[in-house]
This record gives sequence, structure tokens and C-alpha cells, in this order.
Amino acid sequence: MRPLLALLLFFSPSSFGYSGNQLLEDLNSTDEMSVGFALGYIGGVSQAASTTGVEGKCIKLPNGITGQQTNKIAEKYLEDNPQLTHINAQEIVLLSLITAFGFAEAYPDSEGDFCPYGKG
Repeated sequence: MRPLLALLLFFSPSSFGYSGNQLLEDLNSTDEMSVGFALGYIGGVSQAASTTGVEGKCIKLPNGITGQQTNKIAEKYLEDNPQLTHINAQEIVLLSLITAFGFAEAYPDSEGDFCPYGKG
């Protein structure tokens, strides 16, 4: 079930048009819906990448990492790299997590997840 959710997130039409500029704007908005969408977007990309991987590798999120931490990492990356904010927000979130934690080889765990990092 998780791989299907990840595919839906990564290939949904709305995710292709959502840029880093829009993500940063939503994160800094006074509108709660915009902020909530941005935080959910970061959380969804983070969860999908940590469980299904990227090109056969996993982003090695540490055990116990919180959504608040991944949100801060993505937001700081956006603020520190304004030259990249025009690209797709999904790529920005992935780049922020890869920069922070690096990659690890994908392998199946006892539950069938190929990227069992950050599970608690």
C-alpha cells in the first residue's frame, strides 16, 4: 500500500506545478490552509522518500525524526538556496533531506519496506 501512495504523491498532476517558490510562500503565509498544505506536502514527500526510496536508494532519515524537523530542514534549505527555488518543490524537499542525511542502500525489512529508516 505504501508504494502506491508514494507513486500517487510523486506523480500527481498538482505536484508537478508546485515550485520551491510556492512552497516557501505557503510556509510563510498567514493563511492556515496554505501553511497546512505546505507542511503536509513536505511530510508526504519525506515519508514517501524514506520508505520507497529514490532511484534504488533510501534517504537515511534518523530514527525518531519528527515532521517538525523535516519541515525545518526543507524550509532552511529553501532559504539558503534561493537560486533553486524555481524548481519543483518535490525536488527541493528531496535535496534538503539528501543534503542533511545522505543516502543508504535500499533493502527489504521484515515488514516489506525497502527503506526502513526513520521508523522510530
